[in-house]
Amino acid sequence: MAEGQVDDNLTSEMKKQRFNAQRNVNSENHESDMVFKEFMNLRSLWAKVTQMNRTKLTVEEKDKEIEKLKACICDNMHQSQKEMEELVCSFEEIIETEAVESLRLINQNQMLKKQRNMAEGVDELA
Repeated sequence: MAEGQVDDNLTSEMKKQRFNAQRNVNSENHESDMVFKEFMNLRSLWAKVTQMNRTKLTVEEKDKEIEKLKACICDNMHQSQKEMEELVCSFEEIIETEAVESLRLINQNQMLKKQRNMAEGVDELA
């Protein structure tokens, strides 16, 4: 073999090895890129799941707060209704007391009129 041919063979072999090495590097880089992309996809998915869980928790918390508010409103409505009933009862008692007092005063007034009329009648006779 001639020296030039050996150099060509070595050069050719080196080119093949460099090409294969580059292909392996490219393949490894591609695999690394794929692994990195998959990692980023999983990370993104995890972030979405975490956000969904937070949102779900927030919705559940809001639902609990809404239920508490509804219960509070119902309690306040019942309390207001009781207070209104108590006020109505108080007013009914006041009205009844005033009505009884008014009737008593009317009767007293009628009796005083009769007494005055009787006294006037006695004065006329005298």
